[in-house]
Amino acid sequence: MSQSSPVTATDIFCLRLRLSTHPKIPITQEKLAELISVAPVTVGYWERGGQPRGHNARKIFRLKIILDALENTIERENRLRFLERSHPLLGDDRPIDFIASDDGFSEILEKIRVVASNSRF
Repeated sequence: MSQSSPVTATDIFCLRLRLSTHPKIPITQEKLAELISVAPVTVGYWERGGQPRGHNARKIFRLKIILDALENTIERENRLRFLERSHPLLGDDRPIDFIASDDGFSEILEKIRVVASNSRF
């Protein structure tokens, strides 16, 4: 998945799997939908081959980049919790809320990279 290529059904499933605490059991479509602020049926549509477009495609692409950055920083079982909970370094906002805007995405990605260079959660 790249910003210029379409998001595939496999990409969506892989995101659900990467957000799970279990390596072989993905989070639900409903949970992913809640995270990226879409209807649960929308995630199902994408997994059946529908294409996320525009703002939703950007959010999915950004979530993948954030998960890539978290890969060696936060243990699998803590990644979803990290994204969903408010954080003092973010003015008590949730990291997942930063993927919707260009500035927010840049800010959260930079903070993750700084933390990753200094320690492991």
